[in-house]
Amino acid sequence: FPLQFPLRLGLDPTDLKNMKLAQKKTNAAFTSTLKQWTSLKSETDIAAVLDGAIARQSWYRNSFPSIIAGGKNAAILHYTKNNAPITPSNLVLMDFGIRWHGVNSDVSRTVPKNGRFNPLQALLYTIVLDAQALVQSHVKAGVTFNQLNTLCWDFINDQLQSQLISRGGKMKLPYKHAPHNVGHLLAHQVHDGDPFRDYKTQPLQAGWVITNEPGLYGEFSLRIDGKLYSESIGIRIEDNLLVSDSGCRNLTTTPKTIDSLEALINPAMKPNL
Repeated sequence: FPLQFPLRLGLDPTDLKNMKLAQKKTNAAFTSTLKQWTSLKSETDIAAVLDGAIARQSWYRNSFPSIIAGGKNAAILHYTKNNAPITPSNLVLMDFGIRWHGVNSDVSRTVPKNGRFNPLQALLYTIVLDAQALVQSHVKAGVTFNQLNTLCWDFINDQLQSQLISRGGKMKLPYKHAPHNVGHLLAHQVHDGDPFRDYKTQPLQAGWVITNEPGLYGEFSLRIDGKLYSESIGIRIEDNLLVSDSGCRNLTTTPKTIDSLEALINPAMKPNL
């Protein structure tokens, strides 16, 4: 782990202030996009509106090219075409961020195009959201990414067995155990610290910022209340955590619960009974 990386990873007060502002601006860009959600018909439409909102928030623009992936495209990691139409029943995975002065945000959200999660989507989404909360509860100085990876992917795979397979559901995953790392270091570059991720074995240090981004990708089917649900799906939920000696602080303010996402798309929507 070369000396230059620890020196640049700890955010000084100015960097931390700018990181918090980047998170606020990221939230503003996301929420303004969801307020136009029902009029957007394709990945291209969403990318255009989101990137325009990012440009209005920061003259430094995007942290990286936005990923807007509908339906099965969300199972393609680092998908960048952003050019496909979106079926209304599909989920849309959005991975995006804002650069503000010398630092970056990196946030992922997965949103139903028609404004409401169907029962299978909600089940899978909740598994990922619970995994993210579990990982966050274990982040603190001294913990390694390898430990967080084991925690995250063991939990998700156990939940798939208990909530999907044991109930007669089926799944086909394009990976054996884990589709990607649960997170990476975030600072002056979006993927900071080391391009080869050798830092996965290094203890986290107070003052570092990491991403927390469990995901789930593949083909899933399950009969719920007598109706068969089946689809190709990709779900990722990503927040940015400031590591401390006793735990961590979630810097990301962007909505992510099922209720908050559905309410943003259509404030007048009736509760899902």
